[in-house]
Amino acid sequence: MSQVTYETVVKMVEQLSPTDQESLIVHLQAIVKRRKLDKAEWKAMFEATILHVPIIADFSPRREDWYGDRNFSHTPR
Repeated sequence: MSQVTYETVVKMVEQLSPTDQESLIVHLQAIVKRRKLDKAEWKAMFEATILHVPIIADFSPRREDWYGDRNFSHTPR
């Protein structure tokens, strides 16, 4: 029986649908929760949860731009 390499697994995972990739991540996280991670493993798991989606070009951090409540006061009344 031949050994499956890490590179082969990565190529196969990339062919999965996004839903199946998420299911695989959940499965792997469940396995990892059963034991204590070393620093490199913890970092890899953390980085796997990061979404790589760009922020929209016209994003505004201002509350009034999101909710339209220009009379919003930050001080309690």
